[in-house]
Amino acid sequence: MTFCHGSVAATTAAILLSIHATCFAETPQSEMASLPRIRVLNSKLIWDAAPHNAFTDLIRWKDRWYCSFREGIAHASYDGKVRILRSEDGKTWESLVQFTEEGHDLRDPKLCVLPDGRLLVGMGDRTQDTKNPLNWRTVTRVSVTADGERWDKRIVGDPQVWMWRFVTHGDYVYSFGYCQRPKGLGGETFLVFYRSRDGLEWERIVQTEAGGGYVNEAAFAFQPDSRCVVLLRREGGQNRLGLSRPPYKDWTWQELNDRFNGPALIQFSDGRLLVGGRAKPIGAGSAKTALAWLSIDPPNLSPALTLPSQHETGYPGLHLFGKELWTSYYSSESGKCSIYIARLDVTYNAK
Repeated sequence: MTFCHGSVAATTAAILLSIHATCFAETPQSEMASLPRIRVLNSKLIWDAAPHNAFTDLIRWKDRWYCSFREGIAHASYDGKVRILRSEDGKTWESLVQFTEEGHDLRDPKLCVLPDGRLLVGMGDRTQDTKNPLNWRTVTRVSVTADGERWDKRIVGDPQVWMWRFVTHGDYVYSFGYCQRPKGLGGETFLVFYRSRDGLEWERIVQTEAGGGYVNEAAFAFQPDSRCVVLLRREGGQNRLGLSRPPYKDWTWQELNDRFNGPALIQFSDGRLLVGGRAKPIGAGSAKTALAWLSIDPPNLSPALTLPSQHETGYPGLHLFGKELWTSYYSSESGKCSIYIARLDVTYNAK
C-alpha cells in the first residue's frame, strides 16, 4: 500500500525553515554556519486507513524498516489501537501486526532493538474511569519478538507511570516513565528511570521531579562516555535538558529556549544531537513538525528544518541510515491525520 506525497523543492524548504526560526531564541550566525545543513529529499504518505493516524516511531531491524503508530477515532479517544508497518525499501509498506485491547486506548508505540537483538514495542494503555470520565488509569505494555511474527506481551513498570520511550545502551534497555494524570488537574508530576536486560523484567533506578512542574514526555540518548542526555517536555513552559552519568541516580535539569511536544532525540557519529517534535512558531500559523540541533553547553536549540506538515502534526521517529536521516511523523495536511515518511539529506559544511 503506497501513497505518494511528492518531492519537496529546496526553495519551499528554505521558506519553511525561515518561518520556523521565529520560534527559537536568536542563534549566532557563526554557530548556524558551522551546523550541518538538512534538506528534504522526499516525503511520502504511507498510511491513512483509520480516521485518526498518529504518534509514530521508526526503526530499522533485520534489514527492514518498521514504523509504529496509533489508530483511533480521534486524538484522545479511548479506542486506540497500535499498528506496525514493515517495508523492504521504505517505499512500499505492509501491515505487520495490530495490537488491540477491548475498552483500552493504546498510545504512542515506541520501537527499540534490545541488547539481545530482539525487537521491542512499548505503549501506554489508558482506560477511562467510569466514575469520573475526566480521569483515567494508565499502565505500560511491552511486546517483544525475535521474528516479527510471535510476540511476548506483558504489563510492566508501575501503575499510573507511563514508560514513554525505550533506548538500548550496553547490556541494558532503559526507559523514562512519567506520572500520568489528566492535564486539567494540573499539579506536579515526576519521572521514573528504569532499566531491563530483556525488556520484560524492569527495575527502578531513580525517581526525580526533573526540575518540578508538569513534566512528561522524555526523549534521551547515551553519549560515548555513557552520559545520558534527556530532552524533556514540560507543560506550560519550555523543554528541559537533563544530564546524568552512571549509575544515573543524580540528575541536573536546565531550561532550554524552546518547546517540542512528542520529542525525539538522535545522536550522530560525531556526537551532535538532533531533536524533533511538534513546534508552533510564534505568529506563524499552525503547528509544524520541526527539527533542531541541541547544544549541551550552553543549553540551546538551533533550528534545522521544518518538515512538510501543518495543523495537527508531530511525534516523529528518527533513524540514521547511511548518509541519510529518515523520519516518520504524522500530519493532517491531507485532510485527516495520516502517517508520513521523509528522507533527509544531511550535508556537513566544508571547513
